[in-house]
Amino acid sequence: MTTAISIGPLKLELRESDRLPPLLHPFEVEPGERSVTCLCRRGPVQPAQPELITLDSGGIWCLERHPRGERLLLRRGGPGGRAYQQLLLPADGGPAEARIDPRLLGPEQPGNDFALREPLLELWACRLLAERSALLLHAAAVRFGRELWLFAGQSGAGKSTICRLLDRAGVGRVLCDDRVIVQPRPDGWWAWSTPWHGEARFSRPGQGRLARIFFLQKSPSCLVTDLPFAEGLVRLLGCVFSLEWSAGRIERIMDRGTHLLRQVAAQLLSFTPDEALVQLLRQDAGKRVDR
Repeated sequence: MTTAISIGPLKLELRESDRLPPLLHPFEVEPGERSVTCLCRRGPVQPAQPELITLDSGGIWCLERHPRGERLLLRRGGPGGRAYQQLLLPADGGPAEARIDPRLLGPEQPGNDFALREPLLELWACRLLAERSALLLHAAAVRFGRELWLFAGQSGAGKSTICRLLDRAGVGRVLCDDRVIVQPRPDGWWAWSTPWHGEARFSRPGQGRLARIFFLQKSPSCLVTDLPFAEGLVRLLGCVFSLEWSAGRIERIMDRGTHLLRQVAAQLLSFTPDEALVQLLRQDAGKRVDR
């Protein structure tokens, strides 16, 4: 069986995959051309080979050299734990190969036998996005008219809270509340929602031209202020997800971030999670529509 999913600018064709987990159902599309292909398998996963590891997260995943390219590996409990999932990335550009050993994942649960079970899919997406000059950001995305606004910040910054408030008030259309993809296009920067939701569990497929980026700061009052360029760049870099942080990768991320903030101004949104915030954003959105 072949299925396909579309996540931002990525179209992934999954071959020999029996079913998609519920998280990915809204992002399912028809298989077609210009897809990145992955063969999905079940069965034992070869243990990690410490002498071959080129990048170790210190957590559950590591990256190894492999005779055919590279292998992204997940281990139960972190370093030294049993390997239960892998993604082989061939150096010749051929189809990726995902494998999972469901026996090591405890009681049967929906999606436990999905070879690209999270976080493997998101880790692979980070790699593919980096190759396409795109960034995966810790941010919520809300559509206001034809514009997409981002509310960026680390866990606990208030992204899900703001999304709940706007959704209940019917202000804008919340697409996702935790992970957003951004990429430059000829007509400016665009943003896409992703399946990887936050506490509020908003995860609707959608895209649009990126118009505003708010960095969140909890405050007794609600106010939007412009940020100096350098401060905006520092805050943006703190919201980027990346598979690795080598000097070269950091330089490329800074270059992308600089390009982004030269086209989309960074602003600080100081807020209290109440009706005053909803009113502020409603009025601000109205002014932009009227222009």
